[in-house]
Amino acid sequence: MVDRSQQDNKENIGDVSQASIGKSMPLIHNMEELYEALQRHGYVMPKLTCQLVNKAYLQNVLRKKFWVPHQNDVRFRNCPKPPAA
Repeated sequence: MVDRSQQDNKENIGDVSQASIGKSMPLIHNMEELYEALQRHGYVMPKLTCQLVNKAYLQNVLRKKFWVPHQNDVRFRNCPKPPAA
């Protein structure tokens, strides 16, 4: 059973980060700055050099039209012995 207050808090965190990016939009002048702002707010983004990443993609991530995992949703795990390539 999920505690409703925790669920509301998680939704509010997303709203706050989007609102704070929205407030700083006049200060963002290019695609690299928007990319960095999304990363600073916890979005796990593909590399900036990836063909997928362009201005329209980043704006749609900001508007939540495209889903990108958030830092809270991702668990990074150690791999002490990586598989042979």
